[in-house]
Amino acid sequence: MKGHIADLLGRQEREDGAAARSDEAIVAAVRREFSNADELLRAAQEMRLRPSDFFAAEHFPDLPVLPRRTADRFAIRKHTASQRPYLHAQDFYELICVLHGTCTQSFAGAPPLRLRAGEAVLLAPGAVHKLARAGAEDLILKLILPPPLFDALAILSRPQEGSATLFSPSDETFRFLLLALLREQTEGDELSERATGALLLLLFTELRRSREADPPRTDEALERYLAAHFRTASLADFAARSHYSADYAGRRIRRATGKSFSQLANEYRLRMAAKLLAETPMAVEAIAAEVGYADPSGLYKQFAALFGMTPGEYRRSFT
Repeated sequence: MKGHIADLLGRQEREDGAAARSDEAIVAAVRREFSNADELLRAAQEMRLRPSDFFAAEHFPDLPVLPRRTADRFAIRKHTASQRPYLHAQDFYELICVLHGTCTQSFAGAPPLRLRAGEAVLLAPGAVHKLARAGAEDLILKLILPPPLFDALAILSRPQEGSATLFSPSDETFRFLLLALLREQTEGDELSERATGALLLLLFTELRRSREADPPRTDEALERYLAAHFRTASLADFAARSHYSADYAGRRIRRATGKSFSQLANEYRLRMAAKLLAETPMAVEAIAAEVGYADPSGLYKQFAALFGMTPGEYRRSFT
């Protein structure tokens, strides 16, 4: 199967490369893939740009209107090197899977997400994002699922509109299912529709299993987040930066650590306060403000509960 898949991927690279150089092919693709195609083409005309310069330029120009992709059927394709980054929205679910290399997703109003080999992200309808250009060593597959198909699979609960959910299904089974789907879509026969449905059920089952397994990345990511944001840390902010819903992030944290986000954030702040008490002459009130307590009484109470002594007693133990 490897040689066959390599031929399919090479063919997609050549097809997309040729299309990116053809004004006629680009206009046809825009009319086919964007619900606001007329606005986009009119904007290109008003900016006096050829479609190949407007839609396939190395640096996609700022647009007066947000491109909105649309789809009414399943598709799977490689993210080819000729595809340029551009911010857009969509009315379908998109599963982006990294089989080799890396992939960077940028979002409107949220930090970028860098995927590694073996990881995937599910973008819900309404997500405003752009996908960085693929490098020579990257192998990234994009699956398009219209909402009725996603709902019919009934494997994952429907995510929040505009959200991005990270998965880590680093398993050879997941890779095999992706490549089998690619083959069915490109070289299909009269049984391909049934085969595609069965493969999608298996693929999303693997996604759900990987989600429920709670990979160890959760507590590592939380530790890095608290180190950088302990003064203002919140579950909502951590979840947004991790591209999870707050409820899901909270459950992952509790499964990985046995504690809630607020418990871990408070413990981190208290450890920082203890370090400052031991190593600096700062007043307790100043330390409370430094580690994120609006009221020093909160620090006094929680410090005593964790360390079994007041901040003053803790400092004196070091002197």
